[in-house]
Amino acid sequence: MLAKSVSRYISTGVAVSGMLRPRVQLSGFSSSSTGGATPGPLSVPEKHGMDIIRDPSLNKGMATTLKERQSLGIHGLLPPNFITQDDQVERCMRHLSAKPNDLEKYIYLCSLQDRNERLFFRLLKDHLEELMPIIYTPTVGLACQKYGLLFRRPRGLFITIHDKGHIYDILKNWPVKNVKAVCFTDGERILGLGDQGCQGMGIPVGKLALYTGCAAINPQYCLPVTLDVGTNNQVPAVSVDMSCLLEFSFSEGV
Repeated sequence: MLAKSVSRYISTGVAVSGMLRPRVQLSGFSSSSTGGATPGPLSVPEKHGMDIIRDPSLNKGMATTLKERQSLGIHGLLPPNFITQDDQVERCMRHLSAKPNDLEKYIYLCSLQDRNERLFFRLLKDHLEELMPIIYTPTVGLACQKYGLLFRRPRGLFITIHDKGHIYDILKNWPVKNVKAVCFTDGERILGLGDQGCQGMGIPVGKLALYTGCAAINPQYCLPVTLDVGTNNQVPAVSVDMSCLLEFSFSEGV
């Protein structure tokens, strides 16, 4: 039953809370009050056109049907070809097999999650035994050490010791208000590697990805959080200054 639930969830997608309009009904899932995915029609989201393609929770890539492309205003914004999600998974596995090491595979999977969430989780479900060591331990340890170089798109909330008195304001900045699952890290003792500071964000991000891939927890309701309260680690690659980390990331990693 669990496997069927995961399959239905990742193959059809999830309606985004607060972003629906009853114009066109598409087959899929809607969000339940408990935070899970429930069978039902999926309304066309308020996002339209290129915003659909840029939103990883809505983008289906080449698996988007002609009817969906026309309804969502993306007809002509994708190549005029249609492939199934099964074909997409097969292509992704070919790309992964061509990567020279596990860190490059990790980078590829992060990129996939950033542009097509449901394909990412379908891939993870179908190849869980092979991909779990890439998404999480042991590869995530090296990814945390090189977080500044790998940074592309922020995920989760970063709360530092300097944010005392403003934590509630930071929490309000998270776009989803009915979060159901929160995973914290303070960046210390990351897989025995020592304090990685804010670079430890890879731990809660990876764990929550496994929660979705293994238990069909709606990723919309998951929130990774890093609590950075400082470190006495003298390794130069570790920085407790968020602005320095991001400046380093953009200058070296993008």
